[in-house]
Amino acid sequence: MPETTVTARELRDNLLFHNTVMVDVHVSYPFVEDIPQSCAKRFNAHYEKQAQAWRLYAGETMFDDAVADYASAMQNGYPFNTYALAGAYEVTLNAFPLLSLYSDIYRYTGGAHGITERTGDMWDLARCRRLEMKRLFTWGYDYARPILTYVAAEAERRQADGEAQYFDGLTETIVRYFDEKNYYLSDKGLVVFYPLYSIAPYYVGIQAFTVPYRMFGDNMTYRIAGA
Repeated sequence: MPETTVTARELRDNLLFHNTVMVDVHVSYPFVEDIPQSCAKRFNAHYEKQAQAWRLYAGETMFDDAVADYASAMQNGYPFNTYALAGAYEVTLNAFPLLSLYSDIYRYTGGAHGITERTGDMWDLARCRRLEMKRLFTWGYDYARPILTYVAAEAERRQADGEAQYFDGLTETIVRYFDEKNYYLSDKGLVVFYPLYSIAPYYVGIQAFTVPYRMFGDNMTYRIAGA
């Protein structure tokens, strides 16, 4: 299947107070052109709106907090650490009409480390709609069961091999924090991910698990190469 051309658009800004950068903003977001114009317009508007919303958040909430920290630092004679908002995306499946990607937003507010939030998106560009996970499967199919079974086994393997360290009660936390919105597709399978601090300590990072398409048998509604 042909690929859709995806290019990056950039939103950059340095938010100043007393000629000092309070918040460094750099958000990269996807832009498409070689699909029907009405769909391209909708797709591009969706991600531009997201980027602008983050820019507004940086210019209001983060800026006000940074100015307060800056004033405190100047008053008490310690260094001020510039706040940062950085956004990036990764295309994970590109086979028209399917286009899947995830976006990461990193926020640093002067502490020991920042925080990254991930959002997964799956598009059917022929119908120009974002797909909920349930739309990938035949009606009535219990797709959560094979997903959770595979994720639990893979997490146990990672922990046993020393690749990751998880919180106690791993199987229960995997089920508790499973969120159908937190997914995207790749050429190897359906990827589900868990936010920071949900099933593992911060240093382990966002945990993503690729569930092979073969786990779903003939129950997928979209034909994906390799599935």
